Amino acid sequence: MFPLLLPLRLWPYFRRQRSRTLLAVLAVLPDPVLMVGIPVLLQLVIDRVTAAEGSSGILPLLLLPCFWLLVAVSCNGVSVQLFAALGGQLGNEFRQRLFRQLLEQPGGANDGAEQGLLAQQIPTLEAVVVVQLPMFIWTVAQIVLGVALLFRSDWRLALLAMVLTPLLLVSQVAFTPSLARREQERVARASLLLEYAGERLRSRELVDLFGLRSSTRAEFGRRNLELMRWARQVGAMSGLQSAALTAAALLTLVSVFAMGTTLVLVDQLSVGQLVSALGIATAMVSGMWQLGTSLLPLQAGTTALNLLEQQLPPIQDVSQEQAPRRLPALPALQQGLVLNQIYFRYPDGGGLTDLTLDIPANSSLALVGPSGGGKSTVLRLLLRQLHPQSGLLQADGVDLSAVDRESWLQQVALVPQDTVLFDLSIAENIRLGKLDASDDQVRQAAEAAELSAFLASLPEGIDTLVGPAGGRLSGGQRQRIAIARAILRNPRLLLLDEATSALDPTTEEAINATLVKLGQGRTVVSVLHRLRAAAAMDQVAVISDGRVVEQGHHNALLAAGGLYASFWHRQMSGFDLSSGHRVRITAERLRSIPLFHGVERSVMGWLASNFVSERVRPGEEVFCEGDPPDSFYVVVAGTLEMLQADLWGGLPVKQGVLEEGDFFGDAGLLEDLPRAVTVRARGDGLLLRLDRDRFLDLLEKDPDYRRFFSHSAQAYV
Repeated sequence: MFPLLLPLRLWPYFRRQRSRTLLAVLAVLPDPVLMVGIPVLLQLVIDRVTAAEGSSGILPLLLLPCFWLLVAVSCNGVSVQLFAALGGQLGNEFRQRLFRQLLEQPGGANDGAEQGLLAQQIPTLEAVVVVQLPMFIWTVAQIVLGVALLFRSDWRLALLAMVLTPLLLVSQVAFTPSLARREQERVARASLLLEYAGERLRSRELVDLFGLRSSTRAEFGRRNLELMRWARQVGAMSGLQSAALTAAALLTLVSVFAMGTTLVLVDQLSVGQLVSALGIATAMVSGMWQLGTSLLPLQAGTTALNLLEQQLPPIQDVSQEQAPRRLPALPALQQGLVLNQIYFRYPDGGGLTDLTLDIPANSSLALVGPSGGGKSTVLRLLLRQLHPQSGLLQADGVDLSAVDRESWLQQVALVPQDTVLFDLSIAENIRLGKLDASDDQVRQAAEAAELSAFLASLPEGIDTLVGPAGGRLSGGQRQRIAIARAILRNPRLLLLDEATSALDPTTEEAINATLVKLGQGRTVVSVLHRLRAAAAMDQVAVISDGRVVEQGHHNALLAAGGLYASFWHRQMSGFDLSSGHRVRITAERLRSIPLFHGVERSVMGWLASNFVSERVRPGEEVFCEGDPPDSFYVVVAGTLEMLQADLWGGLPVKQGVLEEGDFFGDAGLLEDLPRAVTVRARGDGLLLRLDRDRFLDLLEKDPDYRRFFSHSAQAYV
């Protein structure tokens, strides 16, 4: 849409404050009146002097612009404030609409980049209202008043100015698209040149190793020369535009002067009228020039308004929103939940396929299985953040889609893996579970979550600020606040989403004991990555590829020897935790690692005794790509990710995930090669480490062992 129409498009947004808008427009007008009025006053002065009237009556003509100047300055200050208020109000309205849309979308449904782009458009639109809109009104008023006053002087001069003055705008419009395209291409070429230079400089070793210096310099020179050619085109086009603007301005002024002089010579125009016409024409040329320079910011404002209107609800929805039809509330959960042949797929793949689960009320269900199998999707369905694409999700025989979501969520509490805490006090974060809870109820919830000892150690107790995202607290303390929040809510359905997976084993055990107490008398659905808590659940459902592949009690599933049993043995078997905080690996577990197949029991016991425990914190790197090999590791608890540097200098590429029971670093026991990946902890974790030197000591004692391990390493690593 043509950018000069933007002020008309903005008018509906100011309909609730039309008086302020009209006053802001009126406050701008004294400035253009003064600009085109001074040439008219000059005409009156010249005509009186040349008509032999002397200086009589000239003093009021001199005082009038002085007085009007004071009026214009005062009005200018008022207009600045009024347009700032209008711009602020418009920005506030769009921010409210954007935030409301984000708040009402299901978790994870919004595109962060798209919403960030929308948020950037709001300041652009505000700036257009505050700066460009009054300038646009000033310019248009100056041109319109100029045309009117020129007709007052002489209609022929007015018509000439009306024909020639728009040539300035035409010159601006004609060259701007071509100039913009060339400038965009120049910026793109400059960006590509910088990317090329950065890529080659970051890979200097590769460039040197393969003898690429000469070809790299030649390619850089070629790209740099291409950038210079585009810069010249931009300069040439800009020069042509400037020349066209200057020619159009001078043509207008020279034509008005030539015609006016001709009319003076034939006594059809006075000298004062000629001077006035030239002054008014100059003001019109200036206004049209200013109008041309306003096209770019007005176009930016038009683009911003288009994006905001396309992505956010129409303006009338804000003031004339009709309340949606209220669905019936669901009574307290009594019988249980049924998920019957649920089908749900994400746009990029993954989800659930014909998933069926029966969860009796006041029972506990553990959801386990490989990552990406669909466990968290089940929780999101129960929270009604997602809706089944087919199948039934029922509570006490009632389809959840047919009941009020808010009434359902009042019966539900979630304890997530990553607890969300606001930069508030501990008490205020707990009260988020029930906003109308009394102080006594908040304290009782904190006590039930076993926070009493921790709160007693704080100078400000329960009123202590937790810091941004709860950064002043440990992971266990944050989880206990989340548990207190759930207790305060007194839910009928308690959802646990890997609530202890980011904690160390000691804290995990304590938190699990608290969660068992919290789950008494409630329906509990828990997504588990660590399987320690699964043994205490009434049911365990193994979800893989969006389906329930195994379901039953923990003991029955272990006896069946299926997928659950393999997960359990990989995580839980072979670790001795009887020595307090020290964890040991058994020789039997060590034997299950391919590298150690066939090793004699006496040697395996020696190896197992040389493993030492090592704790890692969130974000901590166990080792980095390129580090010398010094240890072999077994994951006892926690999750780690393997990262490899991007060949082109971008973000590291994730190569895999290490979970409980996995091992890594085995190649480094024999080969003195640098690490091929970086291993970083996602959360708190516990590892068992075998130093390479201790392992090599054994191999030096008996060459037969070296040959055996060398053969194993070649076969398995």
